[in-house]
Amino acid sequence: MAASPIDLKAITAAGFAALKRGDPTAARAHFDQAVVAGAADSAVWWGLSLVHRSSGASAEEGAALDQTLRLDAHNLPALLAKGDLFVKQGDRRAADAYYTAALKLAPSLPSLPPEWRAELRRVEAASQRFAREYETHLLAALSASGLGTPGTERFVHAIDLLLGKKQIYLQQPKYFYFPELAQVQFFDRRNFAWVDALEHAFDGIRAEVRALLDKGTGFVPYVQRAANRPNFDPRGLLDNTDWTAFFLIKDGLTIADNAARCPRTLAALRGEHDGRLRLLFVVSDTGVGIDPARWSEVFEPFKQLDASSKARRGGTGLGVSISEKLAELMGGRLYFSSLPGEGSTFAFC
Repeated sequence: MAASPIDLKAITAAGFAALKRGDPTAARAHFDQAVVAGAADSAVWWGLSLVHRSSGASAEEGAALDQTLRLDAHNLPALLAKGDLFVKQGDRRAADAYYTAALKLAPSLPSLPPEWRAELRRVEAASQRFAREYETHLLAALSASGLGTPGTERFVHAIDLLLGKKQIYLQQPKYFYFPELAQVQFFDRRNFAWVDALEHAFDGIRAEVRALLDKGTGFVPYVQRAANRPNFDPRGLLDNTDWTAFFLIKDGLTIADNAARCPRTLAALRGEHDGRLRLLFVVSDTGVGIDPARWSEVFEPFKQLDASSKARRGGTGLGVSISEKLAELMGGRLYFSSLPGEGSTFAFC
């Protein structure tokens, strides 16, 4: 004999109404109707998990949450509740997996009730606490095994990458890839024999640059129209006199008139191994610093990592993003490094 059809929507609403008025027994009776009829959806199982939570039946609550997530893997409150259950059981790594899943899911939801937002703030703090505890435990165990002693430098670097304290800086070539070049942020200056000689020539180079700036002649647009190339200009830089350069060498050829005005600079260039000058500009501060976990957000347009700073200092969150694009347009790259409490360093080459 076929089971009588049920009004799932009405049964579910009656179950949650019973929970709201503090009657878990009546709520369970409503939800069980849907289970017996084989019509229980994720909302019914979520309601049953709340019933079991009210009676302290952790095993039954966990089973109901499993059914909820089986039917709706993106059920935010069920993810949070499952994480809480694992905390009670002492399995913080499992709890953190559910908390992390919930935190990743939340931004994709169109709107969240205030109580859910409060819950997300709670689990975010818990997840950060778990990460600190894991890091402390890991480093203590590795240190006891000899981490940090001579010969373990590469392993220390690997652990820093694992913990997000450092990141891999991959080549991002536009024209040519250099095989076997180390994927690091900054190279050891001892690897480049020409650095000392170039630094010794710095005062002379700076004097010539200041003379050029004072006179103001010889500068041409950095991006110029070429008769034998397509000339697209999506950023408005083509032949733009607001963005100029004083070329000593252009397209592989020395600009004689300009070179004559910068003899000390050219002498320093010819002392370098390939006749090309690469300058690295570095700006550092001793501010609050930025957690490595949020480094990827630094170059996002309109992004301010400390929302409160906008009211105090202004700004739109575009400065770093624009600087990165300008560095790339000029054949360079903008680099960034920071640690909380130690400040930040920006560099472009």
